[in-house]
Amino acid sequence: MRIIENDNSSLYFYRISSNLLPERVIRKLSGLKYYKENNLTITCDPYDLSAMVDSNIFIEHYQDFIYSDIKPAITFLSGGTIKCPKRIPYTFTDYNNSVEITYKALKSMNIIDNRRVCLMHPFAPWAIGSIFQEALLRMNCHVFPIGFGFLPDRYRQQLHDFKPEILIGPASFLSKLIDNENITLINDCFAVINAGERFTPSLRNKFNKIGIETFNIYGMAEFDTIAFECCYHKLHLLEEFFYFECLTNSNLDNSKSIEGELVITPLYRKAFGVFRYRTGD
Repeated sequence: MRIIENDNSSLYFYRISSNLLPERVIRKLSGLKYYKENNLTITCDPYDLSAMVDSNIFIEHYQDFIYSDIKPAITFLSGGTIKCPKRIPYTFTDYNNSVEITYKALKSMNIIDNRRVCLMHPFAPWAIGSIFQEALLRMNCHVFPIGFGFLPDRYRQQLHDFKPEILIGPASFLSKLIDNENITLINDCFAVINAGERFTPSLRNKFNKIGIETFNIYGMAEFDTIAFECCYHKLHLLEEFFYFECLTNSNLDNSKSIEGELVITPLYRKAFGVFRYRTGD
């Protein structure tokens, strides 16, 4: 998707989700400090751009999106998408939902149960590493987590001994293992799963050429997993947990496929909420 730049009068939200935004979610979001102090109304009007939030707004006002009546149980750092670490609160329900979403995404690939999985994530205090590890343990996997600052030489012996069958990590980590000098470290690997960064076609092709199947999990540090690629290599939006819209040009022919920017509203967050968050994708 790409954003079509134009004046606000020609932009509108095209609903992608098959579901409607629940009234209970609208009422709860309306009570957040950010929307109250800025006199913003939560509405599904496709031409109402007033309550839209981008990463810059989130960075500046992130504490104003935390529900005042909820006591967070867990706090993780979030930084990859917004490029500025912020403390994202979770209730136990939020955390369990995130694990369940990630478990569902991994399960849909139909390759992971009872496997040796190398989880390459630099996010030790961040949500994504912990959530992925718990989801993998539910699938009876033997998990080898690699922490911050992945360098193949640092973990060469461990990778050689562990012989991972599946690699999960951001594209920048995965790319370091496709070099000729490191390729022997993943001789037993038959699948890689990108999570956390853009998975370029060229990197996917490099793995495919040596017989390693590739999958992608689309998510953001603020919201964890948002969409996932199944065993048929189709991308599925998690509509039961997010309300999806497309910010695009109102002059386009709506009977055809629409290009625009993905906009999301999380439906399940108990500790914090945000309405019409611009992903930049």
